Amino acid sequence: MSSAHFRVVSDLDPEDARGIADQLEQGVYAIEHAAFEHARVALEPTTVVVFRDESDFHAFEPALAGGIFARQLPSDLEPSKFMVLYGELTPESRIACLHELTHQLFDRNFGPAPPWLQEGWAEYFSTIEIENGHVRVGAGLPHIGFTLDAQGYAGRAADGSSVFVVPIDEVTPPSELLRLDRHGFYEFAFDRTPSHEAQERGSALYLGAWAFVHLLRDRDSPFNARYLRFLSIVRDEQVAAAWSQAFAGVKDSDLDRELKRYLARGELVVYDSQLSVPKAEVLQTRTLRDDEVHVLWGRLASRPGDGSRIADAQFEIAVREAPQSAEAHYFRGLSALKRHRFADAERSLLLAAQLAPKDPRYLLAIVLLRAEQRADPNARVQLGDPVMQAALPLVPVANSPMQLRVLAEIYRDLPDLPRALAFAERAVALNPIGSSELDTEASLLNDLGRFDEALHSQRAAVAFLPEKAKDEGIQERLRQYEQRAKGAR
Repeated sequence: MSSAHFRVVSDLDPEDARGIADQLEQGVYAIEHAAFEHARVALEPTTVVVFRDESDFHAFEPALAGGIFARQLPSDLEPSKFMVLYGELTPESRIACLHELTHQLFDRNFGPAPPWLQEGWAEYFSTIEIENGHVRVGAGLPHIGFTLDAQGYAGRAADGSSVFVVPIDEVTPPSELLRLDRHGFYEFAFDRTPSHEAQERGSALYLGAWAFVHLLRDRDSPFNARYLRFLSIVRDEQVAAAWSQAFAGVKDSDLDRELKRYLARGELVVYDSQLSVPKAEVLQTRTLRDDEVHVLWGRLASRPGDGSRIADAQFEIAVREAPQSAEAHYFRGLSALKRHRFADAERSLLLAAQLAPKDPRYLLAIVLLRAEQRADPNARVQLGDPVMQAALPLVPVANSPMQLRVLAEIYRDLPDLPRALAFAERAVALNPIGSSELDTEASLLNDLGRFDEALHSQRAAVAFLPEKAKDEGIQERLRQYEQRAKGAR
């Protein structure tokens, strides 16, 4: 079931699936109107997989997970946002979904921002409520309370759910939040099995960011006028510069003291406004074919270990079910390519491209296959070599950020820097918050001697790194470009 921003794939009854699409579309609409006077960039489409039964969900996801959000499934070549849930949307799962969607809206409207502001906004607007033509913004996070006591405690609410009361002194203060870069803020998340102390540290950071945004948005706050000025400036300037202008002369100690006072009041300011939120328009509803279901299962199952074996089996079933399905051959080929089974990958990917010769996704996969098949995968591309021959059919049909970025990297090798930069700029135009696309653009600008522009793009590349993404040298290149820009001046 497809709507403007979501593709809901589910074994729920059609009306229940439509209800999930409607809740998410209404949430996005309400956040856009409550957070931004005029939202600048549309939300990236997201696939939402909803299993009727929890046991079916847990066949693909760890037993303790209540849902997942993925920027890219392990089986996929190109990024494609996925949410995987089960049952109806609960208040908690709805909040988790809207948190991730707010990140996209924030990044696409404000640009690079420090992590406390990104997470604070995402937490603040995730609890937005819509009812009878009214929108309420600023509701508390579920099951969280605060106390002036030195010790927190856990208990049970009337409905049996867990409630945590956190000492105000353990909430990370603004003075610390404002100093933290991406690595400092997300350090707790880089470990696959973080310690109890690291988890507590992460909770304190998120609570602090949420509480700080709550304070700034309070119309009775001594900082609200400055915050509103910041919002007006940030539409045309980088976040750091806008913040410096709006909060010039404010001491960190003043921010810390006011946040403690705000939390100690024991009540949050919730704003209620009239807003007619339209029902989601369903653009398409259809039943998946059996081969499409097996492809989906294979994509969801694909992960290191047994997951790869299960995924391969599902892709094989999909090919048997529909031998003329380019998509089934494509994902079977990708699975082989990821494990360097090049002969299997070549057969499947060439067949996919033969069945759908104009699909740029299949052409991109063949380009990357040819690059992997070289004796030295890191060798430079040359005119006439297999990588370049595979790239030529992709040039006129490339339409995604990754496809254009790969073409930019190929033409840089030739070297044809002006054409490479043109591809990179098209990639950034399609994905202005793409760290990889910005990194490639910055590298080409640097090669062309446009050091200040390279520095600008690389700063954005660092700021837009997803919280658990590997650095891949992006921050080191930022330091290099800073030195070159300084030397050029």
